[in-house]
Amino acid sequence: MHLGSGLSPRHQAVFISERITSQHFISLQLPNNLYLGISQVQGSIAFTKSEVLTVSERLVLVHLDTGKIAIWEPVSNKYLTAEGGVFDPPKCFRLHPEIYPWEVFELVQNSDGTQSIKTAHGTFIKAWVEGDKLVVVHHPDTAPYNQQRPGSEKFRITSLLTPLRKQIASLQTLQGSYLSFRSQGADHVLGGSSQLGDAEKLLLLTLDNGKFAFQPQNSLKYLSATPNAPAVTFRPQLEEWESWDLVQNQDGSVSFRSHSGLYLSLKQEAGAFKVGSVAGLGESEKFQRPGLGLLDLRRAGQQPAGARPAGDYPHKLLREQPVALKAQDGSYLSVRQEAGAAVIGAQNHLGTSEQLSLLYFDNGKVGLRTLQGKFLQVAPEDSSQLRLADAFDDLAAFDLFANPDNTATLRSVRNTYLKAETVDGAFKVYAQTRVGMPALFHLVDPLAQQAHPPAGN
Repeated sequence: MHLGSGLSPRHQAVFISERITSQHFISLQLPNNLYLGISQVQGSIAFTKSEVLTVSERLVLVHLDTGKIAIWEPVSNKYLTAEGGVFDPPKCFRLHPEIYPWEVFELVQNSDGTQSIKTAHGTFIKAWVEGDKLVVVHHPDTAPYNQQRPGSEKFRITSLLTPLRKQIASLQTLQGSYLSFRSQGADHVLGGSSQLGDAEKLLLLTLDNGKFAFQPQNSLKYLSATPNAPAVTFRPQLEEWESWDLVQNQDGSVSFRSHSGLYLSLKQEAGAFKVGSVAGLGESEKFQRPGLGLLDLRRAGQQPAGARPAGDYPHKLLREQPVALKAQDGSYLSVRQEAGAAVIGAQNHLGTSEQLSLLYFDNGKVGLRTLQGKFLQVAPEDSSQLRLADAFDDLAAFDLFANPDNTATLRSVRNTYLKAETVDGAFKVYAQTRVGMPALFHLVDPLAQQAHPPAGN
């Protein structure tokens, strides 16, 4: 966080020394269980309400080293601001790209398990619904303001789980049946099959709480176990009801236990498959260990270009896959040779210079290796800059996060995020402490594309 140019007087008055220590997705629920959303519409802040989680209702809670927080809206890449001296709409809130005093909040724990959000002005954020209209204000805890809509300052803040790794998998019972996710219009239907096809290949997500989630390919919904009921459905939220414990059975099989303690079950009765969750652990709740695959299962056994001996790494290399990082503006992260030197940048085409190997290690980190055997890392003297190294070390290690929109984010050990975008007509690759749209990449299989290098590439 830093002071930039063209600041308003209130920004110039106080220097913010807080540093970001961590951040994670959350949802804010009103007392009536509606989700509160934040977005930017034509340059102005807009609050929304929804019965289900959409992109607007997925916010990021940013923890600062002072114990306070900021609320980040990831689509606009801006932070919620509580304006000083203005308590009511439409000018009591705005969005700002940096964290200054008015973007800093305090979480207050209430005795009923809810939380309230206290602004830098000592006021509290309140939200309620009048007819079809959502009203969001920040009011002092003094009369007459504290007598208006009592209880509207209480929110249920839920941490939304973050996928750390996303892999193609299949779930097969000991009887040989496969769990199936079949498309039916805009939805998916759970079932079973005796054959392994595209509908039986799902996405197995490793979550930041050590559990797992299941997601149909090309879908933003997750397999959900309804609390204390046998139904298994799909929900767009990724919360505790969408997380599953992997249970190791004595016979070598595995089972998946929901947050409510029920087991995922696939059984065949009268020629029909039935999927549900049950309390008992029988043969229908036992699966073979998931068959994990790479983005391209056909080449899983091939030695990638630029491969290095296992002894070249400080941690055990589990696997590697060919990959190209495609940014939101359509450009690709690129490592080119110019005048005998390596240049890290971005290109609007997919050629050999845009082909990398994604390395997975047993400590949960990943690395990026070029076809020439070099490793992408953050510069030790400036963690916003990237460089190539001959050896793999901590500066070349990244955390890989799978996002709800099927993009991925890479975070360095210096807590900066890898970014690629077009700036003033030029392609630029860098690292920054905020996530934002330029930090969202699509993991593209370069060997599945027709990658033709341009002249001189």
